[in-house]
Amino acid sequence: MGRILPFRRNPAPRKSELPVLPVLALAAMLGTVSGLYLFGPAGGESRAAVPTQLAALPSAGHPPAGRTIRFSRCDFGSRRNCVVDGDTVWLDGEKIRLSDINTPEISDPDCAYEKQLGERATERLIVLLNSGQVTLVQAPGERNRDQYDRLVRELHVNGASVGDTLVREGLAEEWQGFRRDWC
Repeated sequence: MGRILPFRRNPAPRKSELPVLPVLALAAMLGTVSGLYLFGPAGGESRAAVPTQLAALPSAGHPPAGRTIRFSRCDFGSRRNCVVDGDTVWLDGEKIRLSDINTPEISDPDCAYEKQLGERATERLIVLLNSGQVTLVQAPGERNRDQYDRLVRELHVNGASVGDTLVREGLAEEWQGFRRDWC
């Protein structure tokens, strides 16, 4: 019998296997995106002119008045107001981890069921956030940022926690301080 080689999830392609045209296209897109980031969009509007509502973060128990925001699914490029997965969003360019829930992973799930449930949680979060006025709430005693430097907050829509809704609908669990096995 031959020697058993360790399994490699994503083996690196050999230099001769790298696709040249897609790499060049990606480089061109990155140049365009970085140019917009540094110099702003065409038409003279600068990045500094974009208002931010996160400057005055809410204190515990005293959330500011909410505002209606249009969320979409995060994709390559803009990270302004979008949903990464069922418990992570970008709001006004700030990455936020929902502090009160944990949802199944979609980027590195342990099984097909976790991926499917995570996709449902992500889509439902988008619907919930687009249904009314969004408010950031810092729970009493909650840390400000997590180990990945994400802002840690509850998100409320029209005064109700979206985390509570996702838990009630079976798409999330209350945050216990660790990741659950969904498989």
